[in-house]
Formats: sequence, C-alpha cells, structure tokens
Amino acid sequence: MGNGKIKAAPNGPYLVENAPRLENSKGETLESKEMTALCRCGRSENKPYCDGAHAKVGILGSTREGRLEGRTGLLRGSRDNDP
Repeated sequence: MGNGKIKAAPNGPYLVENAPRLENSKGETLESKEMTALCRCGRSENKPYCDGAHAKVGILGSTREGRLEGRTGLLRGSRDNDP
C-alpha cells in the first residue's frame, strides 16, 4: 500500500487511504483497504468502521484552526489530567 493519508470527510467519517497498517487501541491489526472509512460520530454499529450512522446523527465536521493538515504517523491519545 504506500504512504497512508487520513482526512476527515465533511460531516462524515475519517477516510484512511493506502494505510500500510491500522491498529486499534489494543494493538490488534484492523482490516484496511485502499480506502477505509472509520467512524467519527461514535454511533456506528460496526465500530471502528463507518456504517453511515453520521447521516442520521447529523454531525458537523468542522476542523480546528491551526490543525496540521496531512500529518500521518502514530498518534497516541492522552487524558486531560496527564502531564
């Protein structure tokens, strides 16, 4: 697959393109295709994959000012109380 790209579809899922590998929070490998849609609204019945539930929920997919576009790599979550 080549260099992967991740972008947020307007009012829709995260679109992951050509990801060499996808893992969940447990380190388990996820099935990925040339284009994989990941749930962003939290309502999918097939998490982590998008099932179109965002269309019913009506999420607004605005992005924050100053966000880095096109950044790929390993991103780890954090909690608000972490130093």
